[in-house]
Amino acid sequence: MVEVFRTKKSDYFREIKRRHPEVRTIFFNSSFSVVAPYLVKDYYGSVVSNCTFYEPVVSKTEKCLSRFDDMVERRPMSTALEQEMATRYSETGTFIRVMTNAIVLSDGDVVKDNFKIVPIRCQMRGNEPYESFRQEHEPYSRHREVFTITQFWGEGFFHFVVEDLPRIAVYLPFLHRHPEVKVHVAVTNRFTVAYLEELGIAKSRLVSGHVAAGVLYMPGGTRCGRARLFSTQLLSLRLRAGLAEPKPPRNVVILIKRTKKRWFNHHTDILAMIRRHAGPAGLQTVVYGDNPVPGIEASRHLFNRAHMIVAPHGAGLANMIFSRPGTFVVEGMFYRNRKPNWCFRSLAHVLGHRYYGQLGKQCMDVTASDIEPVVKYAVSRFKRTS
Repeated sequence: MVEVFRTKKSDYFREIKRRHPEVRTIFFNSSFSVVAPYLVKDYYGSVVSNCTFYEPVVSKTEKCLSRFDDMVERRPMSTALEQEMATRYSETGTFIRVMTNAIVLSDGDVVKDNFKIVPIRCQMRGNEPYESFRQEHEPYSRHREVFTITQFWGEGFFHFVVEDLPRIAVYLPFLHRHPEVKVHVAVTNRFTVAYLEELGIAKSRLVSGHVAAGVLYMPGGTRCGRARLFSTQLLSLRLRAGLAEPKPPRNVVILIKRTKKRWFNHHTDILAMIRRHAGPAGLQTVVYGDNPVPGIEASRHLFNRAHMIVAPHGAGLANMIFSRPGTFVVEGMFYRNRKPNWCFRSLAHVLGHRYYGQLGKQCMDVTASDIEPVVKYAVSRFKRTS
């Protein structure tokens, strides 16, 4: 049997050091008070339409809020830098593992000799027989040095932007200085290439599939659907760094229109309602569609001008990473077996946005009247600050 080390386990660091000292782990430690001046200054409470489904899935110290004013009352970020780290490592900004002669698999797990390292990620799986494991995962290519950012489901837009891409943010200066290092990604599709090129990583450096590396760099992973504070904010800053100065006004309300899987059945009514309130306040309403999906440059400039984003639950909301802190985010949420997916609430909170979740059995059934009160409130805040 292959020996599996899961980073999420509280004894992972102690055990990997004791059993396999050839895997070098480098920690970047700093107290929150030292790092805080470089992070987003203000954070806001998350307001939802139904607290019954909220409190069981968030921190015990976090309360469900129902007043719209809670979205604008500033509060400190008091949680640890890395929510997914073991308690004793709560002051670790991030960490990276360096090892020689290892194989990174297509889903980002790493095999070396007779053991496997699983980063914090989606879909935690069990042990696998070592013999069939090696046969199944014969590497497709070999490279001298490889830096992996891949995680399970990384071929999807949301998981790539929120879970995979932040893993590279801290190490971009190193990768810019060493262009010979390949970067391992889940797939080399349109958005993967575009985002990494925006960060200064050329398409020619990207590799995917099962890859053998003479030297492998494996940064800390990301919890499934839970944005990391430090690396996500750094990624957002880097993605917004190239935008024009002076910054354009934040005078846009974006309504995301999806044509696959999840959409607003009452999109036309919702659009009319938003325009009715936004127009007189001097706000422009823009529909952001997915047929076709706009490129990274158009998305970056549009979402950076957003005062408010309104959308059904879906990957397009990940574009809030381009938005400036304090943007209002109104999400049409749904729940299955009393378990909503709060991934965009997490992302909005980490980025310093103001989040409202309209919760129902189907996000598709959200009506204009359901979200009109919060839209009116967000528009009124634009009037006060413009």
